[in-house]
Amino acid sequence: MLYRSLSIFCILLVACQSSETTTEALLTIPKDSSDFKVQNELVVQLNREDSLLMESELLQVPDFPEKNSDEIGADMRQNYYVIIADTASNFDTISRRMERLHLLTKIPKAGEQFIYDPKDGLIMPIDSLDEMFSGSYIERRYKGEDLSLEMLHPYIDDISNKDLTMAIIAGLYLDKKEAVKRWITTRKYFPQSQIVISEMYIGCLN
Repeated sequence: MLYRSLSIFCILLVACQSSETTTEALLTIPKDSSDFKVQNELVVQLNREDSLLMESELLQVPDFPEKNSDEIGADMRQNYYVIIADTASNFDTISRRMERLHLLTKIPKAGEQFIYDPKDGLIMPIDSLDEMFSGSYIERRYKGEDLSLEMLHPYIDDISNKDLTMAIIAGLYLDKKEAVKRWITTRKYFPQSQIVISEMYIGCLN
């Protein structure tokens, strides 16, 4: 019986490492082997649900639209799957929500952070290492999985660049499957999370 309990415990530890949804639930050591069995079945069930959800969402999220390679400047623009975890017009509110998402998911935050200006929204600090863009806003334009605070308007076509709504961006992806995986993760804590396709300018800004 002891050997069987230890074997099941090892299986649980592996499952715990591979499932974000069950890590905290499995940190408590069960009292006996029957508890191991119940928790192990829970891990299998949750993993199966995530797998089914992934298949369902992949069917619903569209592929990138075809790009016209003959169009002038086409090579300077790139489509991304953008994960918008949350939005708000209040800087303190959206900052607290991003910190909460970071703590819950362990998704790293982007390096240099913007500061908030009541008239312009998010801007680069005046003492930024990038002197050319200090005091102005340059949206995130390249693929990456970090969390960052951004202005919402560069990612949504029908929003004016005068709109000061801010967004928690939880990744820019070229791969749809990886994007949907991140979307499922953020939705566990922020049900309002969205995935959108945004065409970004990736050319030189100098």
